[in-house]
Amino acid sequence: MVTRRRFNNVCWLAVELANGKEERCMRKYINWLQNAPKQFYALVMIAAMSAALPVALNALGPANNTDAAFTIDKKVRVAGTAEWKDSTTAKPGDTVEYQVTYTNKSKIRQLNVALRDKMGKGLRYVANSSVLNGTKLSDKLMESGVNLGHHDSGGNAVVYYKAVIPNKENLSCGTTVLKNTATINVGNTPKSDEATVTVENECAQAPIYKCNSLTIEKISKDDFKFSVQYTASNGAVFKKVVYKVYDANNNEVYSSDKGNFNGFKPGKYTAKAFITVAVDGSEKTVTSETCEKQFVIDGQATPKKSSVKIDKLVEDVKQKAVGVNKEFTYQIKVANNGETSLKNVAVTDNAPTGITFTKASAGALKDNKWNYTIAELQPGQSVSFTITAKAPAAVNGAVKNTACADIPETAANAPDSCDSATVTVEAANNNQKPTEPNDNKNPAKTSKPTQPAKPSTPTNPKTPSNPSNPSNPVNPSTPTTPSSPTPTTPSKPSAPTPPSPTQPPSPTSPSPSTTNTESTVKNPSAGPAALPKTGMNDPLVGGLGLGALMTAGLAYAISRRRI
Repeated sequence: MVTRRRFNNVCWLAVELANGKEERCMRKYINWLQNAPKQFYALVMIAAMSAALPVALNALGPANNTDAAFTIDKKVRVAGTAEWKDSTTAKPGDTVEYQVTYTNKSKIRQLNVALRDKMGKGLRYVANSSVLNGTKLSDKLMESGVNLGHHDSGGNAVVYYKAVIPNKENLSCGTTVLKNTATINVGNTPKSDEATVTVENECAQAPIYKCNSLTIEKISKDDFKFSVQYTASNGAVFKKVVYKVYDANNNEVYSSDKGNFNGFKPGKYTAKAFITVAVDGSEKTVTSETCEKQFVIDGQATPKKSSVKIDKLVEDVKQKAVGVNKEFTYQIKVANNGETSLKNVAVTDNAPTGITFTKASAGALKDNKWNYTIAELQPGQSVSFTITAKAPAAVNGAVKNTACADIPETAANAPDSCDSATVTVEAANNNQKPTEPNDNKNPAKTSKPTQPAKPSTPTNPKTPSNPSNPSNPVNPSTPTTPSSPTPTTPSKPSAPTPPSPTQPPSPTSPSPSTTNTESTVKNPSAGPAALPKTGMNDPLVGGLGLGALMTAGLAYAISRRRI
């Protein structure tokens, strides 16, 4: 009985130790050990070590991932809302609530579970707001962390606390993301999770306006072009830019918004750009160091060249044939092909002998002379005119018309540019011209063979149907007895064949054909000889006769063989 009781006490001590009741276990153990026999000492030590070993290992940290299995889940919401989320949006100054949930996923009890929360930059923790499973929790959560105690397998702990988002004044303009991270430690195994809050802070940004840079482009020896880069935003509106140039003595020698600087004497110059913007109902003018540059004009300035060019056409070509009293158009184009602006360019055109000006697209017409003054003509610019004219009468040879352009400031005695266009006047002579084509058509008198259509009158020779009697030559088939005629008859047909090729040209003279037809009517007995002269009927009749003879001869030869 004593032995069993002592063994039960050892088992009970092991259970006490395993359940975490270390102090009570140690007191029981010491009392029992004092009364226990020495033979049980070894057994007691073994039992005590067996029970204490898991507790010691758990205190030092989990021995494997299974023992340290746990989860952490962090959520956030705006105060006053119901749904917990991984991330949410809020406004400056809002209060948000955080929730951290720990769950023991291992098969053993986890001791001294520690939680520490790192508040995101800008967030302010609300004092005394931390709660653990409904019980107030120390504010050390945000500093060194708090102990959530021991938790059996499947157990959990939920921590809740609040934080405040900074006001508009303490937030950057635009979008700010505030992160908050919580970390759970079980033994030496940490796990973390975070929740984020996105805050939109709309700020009324200050107007921005500045002169960024000045560019100076050298066109020629003493010709420069200025350009500027600037910024105007957030309510600032660009109005204009003014370029100013100062000489070596800092005297202002140029001020313009065009940016074209030319015609100044050699020397050293400084250019500055000033931009003007409208801000809040007023105008501001600014410059900067980057909008100031120096440049030099070397040596003697080269005077710019003044030049003008005129082009003249008639009906878009240089030479044109026109009719008497038929209107046509001269085209005049005046262009500034020099380097300076031209003023009061005089353009003139005097009609040549035989040509009359009737109207012009611009300018004045007087005494068959046209003139116009171009007030100003910039380099590369051109002006076009048209003059309508006609030739009242025929003119021998070509008629040249010349237009000129003159620049008043040039000292030349002759115009600065002239160009010409030429017309030839075609007379409308109805008597001579038609006769020439008629003479050319005289050869068509051969068309008079249309008169030979009169051979339709030879239709009268239908009365000489008697010539059908010549079909009697078929009767020669009766002289079947003389075999000799058969060889002779083939030779005779060869005679009519020559006439057939020679006769076709004869139809060109119709009159003979008519006389021949009359002769055949008068002498019917000579009908067979006259028939070949009837024109196209000759080869037909001859062919029929020859065919009849050959058919008769062939029939005779076949009949003789059969006999």
